[in-house]
Amino acid sequence: MTVNKEEKIILIKDVGIEKTTIDKVKHEKITNILTIVWGILTLLLGLKINSLGDKITSETFKMMSDVTDALLFIFNMLVASGVTAIVMFIPSLFFSNRWELCTLWGKRIIKIIKYLIIFIPLYFLTSCIFGLGDVGNMLSNN
Repeated sequence: MTVNKEEKIILIKDVGIEKTTIDKVKHEKITNILTIVWGILTLLLGLKINSLGDKITSETFKMMSDVTDALLFIFNMLVASGVTAIVMFIPSLFFSNRWELCTLWGKRIIKIIKYLIIFIPLYFLTSCIFGLGDVGNMLSNN
């Protein structure tokens, strides 16, 4: 009789472990799907923001060099990823692991803000340097 009780206890423990493992796998799948959706939304929004820059035909944008164009693209992608990360909070509230997801998106938003804080002075510094070079080239050609 004691052997059967021990076997039942072991089976109950195994069921608990299996349920925990299934929950972890389910939470990882949800996180992976939301991350893929976030990446796709970031690409679409970033490309849309970058395509809006082509419609602006001011002299400032005509004088920009390729380096500042690349930096502007990176800046727009950072902004787009921040905006879409904020938007991703909404679907995260409807899943069972909402606190983990909210923590995940919060960490990503903080990381994006850190990158923007580092990137904005770098962008303006390089755009000023290359802008002065372009103005100098334009003046010397005239």
